[in-house]
Amino acid sequence: DCRKPKTGMFKQIVQDYKIDLQGVINIGDTLRDIQAGETLGCRNILVLTGKGAKTLKDNPEIQAEIFPNLAAAVDDLL
Repeated sequence: DCRKPKTGMFKQIVQDYKIDLQGVINIGDTLRDIQAGETLGCRNILVLTGKGAKTLKDNPEIQAEIFPNLAAAVDDLL
């Protein structure tokens, strides 16, 4: 249940911290990362490092904000 795109890890966060994940930032480099966040209404960010560039190439319609790397995503968020 915790292996993405399943949402077990996210549901554990909801249970442990009593928060709503709507709009919570979810950063990943694979389609499965983004799919898990979409299921729960997260704000999805795809980073192009790691597997991210291939993920975007294979899924150009992906619904996520796209950044070249984690540092760029964090800079934008701050």
